[in-house]
Amino acid sequence: MILKSISALGKKNPKDGIHEPEIDVDDPEEPEFYAMMPEFTTCRLIVEPNNEIVAASFMVNTRATIVHGMNLGNDHVRVSIKEVFNKNAVLPILIPSADIFLVMSAIDTLVSWPKYLVYLEMMR
Repeated sequence: MILKSISALGKKNPKDGIHEPEIDVDDPEEPEFYAMMPEFTTCRLIVEPNNEIVAASFMVNTRATIVHGMNLGNDHVRVSIKEVFNKNAVLPILIPSADIFLVMSAIDTLVSWPKYLVYLEMMR
């Protein structure tokens, strides 16, 4: 099993070492990538600034555009967190309406996550 980023690992910025997404979220062909994905895809979730893998999750690929009353946006995906590796990690998109701020508090909850911080598990 290998990990592959939604952004095909993107381009590494030499200044700060952070991978920048290579998928153009405004590209009309980019949604086709998601249309081909199954409804649930196993993935790992990353947080910045240290690009740490903080959770195992499923990317939930549906047509829904709202998560906890907020618009999902083109540069985010819906994920359901299943296992947490860092109990103190903060969600990249906080959910104040549900009083959820930590990844640990979002287990089995659908949350919005930036596409470039989601690594898909792909079978060889």
